[in-house]
Amino acid sequence: MNKLNIVGAGWESANDSLEQIPIILDGLEAGVYVFDVKSNKILLQNRAAYNFFGNLIGKHCWEVFHPEQKSPCKICSLEANHTLSGGEPETLVWEFKNEKDGRWYQIYERPAKWIEGKAVRISTSFDITGRKKAETELRIAKEQAEAATALKDEFVSLVAHDLRSPFASINGMLRILESDEENPLNERQRGLLQRALSSGERLLVMIEKLLNLSRLQTGSIVPKKAFFEARLAVATAVADLAHLAKEKGVKITYDIPADMRLYADYDLFIEVIVNLLSNAIKFCRKGDSVSIYVDAARPGVIAVRDTGVGISQKAIPNLFKSEVLTTTRGTAGEVGTGLGLPFCYDIIKANGGNLEVESKLGEGTVFYVVLPLALPKAMILEDSEDIRRELGSALTSIGALVKTGGAQETYAELKKGDIHLLLIGPTLGINQAGQIVSELKNDPDTSNIPIIKLVHNGDTDTRKKALSLGVNDVVSFPSSGETLSVVFRKYFD
Repeated sequence: MNKLNIVGAGWESANDSLEQIPIILDGLEAGVYVFDVKSNKILLQNRAAYNFFGNLIGKHCWEVFHPEQKSPCKICSLEANHTLSGGEPETLVWEFKNEKDGRWYQIYERPAKWIEGKAVRISTSFDITGRKKAETELRIAKEQAEAATALKDEFVSLVAHDLRSPFASINGMLRILESDEENPLNERQRGLLQRALSSGERLLVMIEKLLNLSRLQTGSIVPKKAFFEARLAVATAVADLAHLAKEKGVKITYDIPADMRLYADYDLFIEVIVNLLSNAIKFCRKGDSVSIYVDAARPGVIAVRDTGVGISQKAIPNLFKSEVLTTTRGTAGEVGTGLGLPFCYDIIKANGGNLEVESKLGEGTVFYVVLPLALPKAMILEDSEDIRRELGSALTSIGALVKTGGAQETYAELKKGDIHLLLIGPTLGINQAGQIVSELKNDPDTSNIPIIKLVHNGDTDTRKKALSLGVNDVVSFPSSGETLSVVFRKYFD
């Protein structure tokens, strides 16, 4: 048998029929091997393969890549008949550490081929030691950064918590001094006391914001998402700050469609709008205005625009970073903590959205509250097709998407996080319903999903038992489609 010298031409072949494979492969950095499918022996290798593992000709593949097994592994013993008989080609990719030199390689097992009557698999390997080292270093750096962040968050939380009580106590004692009629303060003393009280109140506000920011970042505050009317939430925020705007001579307007629904934490969303409004008023002058509206180019995105003094382009990249102090005095000398915008940013991020800003000095600022669009989706768990159809009709009439399924399928869908309401039909037994409700309420991923149990008219015993399960609503069935729609709408408005 004619064999090419591995040191000379760079190839060594155990079979003359394979000598026609282009010798140009010898110049590749990747190691190339040819396996006999029937014997699992290596028939041919290029120079890079020799440099990686030495002379492999005649060896079984597991001797090279899995010497501890003493027999073919799953990859090595994979039959090629499926591929060779016209089945779907299969390429296997895996990683291998050579214990002899400690280096890592990525192995590609190509689909089997017929070459001059012989079934062979062609494999290539690449030295990925550098990449594995970089991945390890990156993982270690990430773990160290996460540990440092966690330690910082814990420190901030502990310090803020420990400072809150003594500062509240100091402020309380200062107020007692201020209101002491038996020993009244003179004008100078009263002025100093009021300045001290003002500073103390600002410190308390900053401490509370630090605590809230820490709670959100560490998961102590978990958004409780639900559908709500955007207009109502914005109106609530505007009402909270109307007096500040009036005192400063700033006009607030809002134009939010009455039928616009958002899916987020209602209270935290209002906190964001209040913070953005407060900032807008702070940097407005007498006669300026603040408007809240839906961005015409992006339906569902709420904008808070002011005609105030604007923000420098240099400051914008750091606005949402709690570790960078960006606070400046307002147009009337108002001071802030610098933590409001980072808190707003984290709130919107925790709700799956983003907070964006555009500004120009002297012309004003606009913040965009971007929340993911969410169509209300309900899941119906009910055996009767007729009842499912009737419930589905009531749901679609209020714009909800409907899914149906068995108990296991329902639970799997709810775990995905995109179902907003579960209906348990009247034919499902109370014991089975109780088991489902218990599983959902005890799982953090599904505990906040509203559950409605439907019971047959007049079945007071089942109604009582259903209420004791902790469901959000118990509805008699049959009921008119209008009645059902009214009940369901409560969870989507």
